[in-house]
Amino acid sequence: MRVLLLCNSFGKGWAATAHLAAELAEGLADGGDAVEVLSSNATAQHEVRNNGGTVTVHKCNSFMNSGRLQRHLRELCLLMYFCGWALKCRARFDAVICLDSPRFCALAALIIRRRTGARCVAWVMDLPSEQVSRHQAGRAIASRISGLMHGLNMKLLRRMDALVTLGRCMADVLVRGGAAREKVHLIRTWADDEWSALRIDSEAARRKFGLRERVTIMYSGYAGQWHDFRTLCEAIRPFLQDETVQFVFAVSGPGLGEVQRLVEETSAKNVVLHDRVDRRDLPTFLACGDVHLASLAREMLGTCSPSKIYPVMVLGRPVAFLGPLASQAAMDVQRTGGGIAAETAEDLCHQLRLLVSDREARLAMGERAREAYLKDFSQSAGVAAWRAVLAASNCQPDHHSRDSC
Repeated sequence: MRVLLLCNSFGKGWAATAHLAAELAEGLADGGDAVEVLSSNATAQHEVRNNGGTVTVHKCNSFMNSGRLQRHLRELCLLMYFCGWALKCRARFDAVICLDSPRFCALAALIIRRRTGARCVAWVMDLPSEQVSRHQAGRAIASRISGLMHGLNMKLLRRMDALVTLGRCMADVLVRGGAAREKVHLIRTWADDEWSALRIDSEAARRKFGLRERVTIMYSGYAGQWHDFRTLCEAIRPFLQDETVQFVFAVSGPGLGEVQRLVEETSAKNVVLHDRVDRRDLPTFLACGDVHLASLAREMLGTCSPSKIYPVMVLGRPVAFLGPLASQAAMDVQRTGGGIAAETAEDLCHQLRLLVSDREARLAMGERAREAYLKDFSQSAGVAAWRAVLAASNCQPDHHSRDSC
């Protein structure tokens, strides 16, 4: 099978979508498929273990990443480049996968389908225009513009042959937007299969990174506007004078400012602001945490799904999720028994106290999380479900994934 992947960025690194795109390309190539990637910000950080498949990266003109262009203008230029490339491309593909960025990327995929008959699949990991519309609900003009952009994006998505998304609540938003339920498939994100064999001791990991030997609650990753760090900070505030606990934040984004303000207000001595680590050291770094935090703002339900919980689960660490209990992350955490989920700061604080004081409960939750990941959420299972979607002759749910919506 010959597959084209359209995305803003591609390669192993900290950007979750770029990293997942690279791992999907690798997984498909390992199965013998020929994968081509069109991206504006691509690296050579991918590996094909099976010589039967290939990954070929086509990088856009460096002008697309020029600091002279504002973000929205750069995104528009990239979309135009993709569409121009699609109009000129003479290659024939069996399937085209488009990601969320640049916005309206599905337009380029649909052009290729019209010219070659390729099957078009959108990987919907975020609904950015809908997020902005909800976030700007009190600002009529901004909300209306974002709503119109979301409507235009949904018009394109409705024409795709299949939609792959991360959670049932996200699938519901797509269906309410007019997508046919039978076109929507649920495939969660994953960690590298190599992580499945890892058993990393928390104390040894903390020594490696110079952390004190205390019960460690960690947040690692991007702290965006949609992650409700203000409520998360309120949940941990009662612990900031507890010498038996430490909080480690390795984050970037707006949420970092919330954590810094909390530390300044409370003069907390048990909060560590850590730099992000090289991805090669990431499994060991994440193993420093006895419990890992994840969060989602209530108003963002159905527009995105925290992907950080699955790498944590495979390492055998419980997740403490703050956000709507109807979100996919909360449902997975509760269904597997691999952590706790709460909708309010008070409830999360209460449940964290119980975990902090009960080492055996933490270890048992971590083991349940790991077992559930290996059974249902692994990279191998995810790539197999993707291959089934790509190979399907129509848009009907496939039997390989019991999570088809």
